[in-house]
Amino acid sequence: MCWTDEFIRELITCPKMVTNPPKETTRAYVNAGMKKTFGLSSIDGHHTFTGFIMQNKFFAENFSIGLIYQTHVEKGGIVLLRCNGKHGGTKQYPHHADFHLHYATAERIAAGQKAEGHIEICNAYATLEGALEYFVDLINVSPGSKDLLITPRKHQLDIFDNEL
Repeated sequence: MCWTDEFIRELITCPKMVTNPPKETTRAYVNAGMKKTFGLSSIDGHHTFTGFIMQNKFFAENFSIGLIYQTHVEKGGIVLLRCNGKHGGTKQYPHHADFHLHYATAERIAAGQKAEGHIEICNAYATLEGALEYFVDLINVSPGSKDLLITPRKHQLDIFDNEL
């Protein structure tokens, strides 16, 4: 497969539909986290993807929402994009202190590195729910499929509901 940054952008932004919605229940994942997966395909039927949503059970801001391209060549596919929450910045990984995106690049794939190593700070969301809405728009999920990924918003919490 010939990887270019343009092809990666096309895969990320091509119109998609949900083919296998996430289950209501989550499954346990490593490091005290929970994970849901879901299937997607391009509207034209030429490409298949797996999406995932992971969140730490103890630190709600530590999450990752990702898009994996199923190449049918590379085992497990290629992670094209991850929308991540904050998970503790360090000198080695200062971006972990901010909400951030990981993008795949052709250069990283060709070098045999972790594909999604290009990192950008992102101020477009501040919660898992906001990140999921951002992700669904970024990867171009069709309007008819969005409801399968985004649960309707609950009403605004009113801290004065219990006042006399």
